[in-house]
Amino acid sequence: MKLLTGREMAALLRIHYKTLMRLAVEGKVPSIQIGGVRRFQRDAVLQALGLGTRVSRRTGRNDRGGDV
Repeated sequence: MKLLTGREMAALLRIHYKTLMRLAVEGKVPSIQIGGVRRFQRDAVLQALGLGTRVSRRTGRNDRGGDV
């Protein structure tokens, strides 16, 4: 299980960092808080958002060919 920083996760999802943090605080995306810093498990976040787990790190496209 690899944990991503908020900036890494936001870049993967192509959303602003602050938007991701707001979603995490609201409980809409799963996150782990370690010493006051939030971390995100890639597959858990993608599943929670209904995006599937196979998103290309290079293209940002999901396994159905759609943009993330």
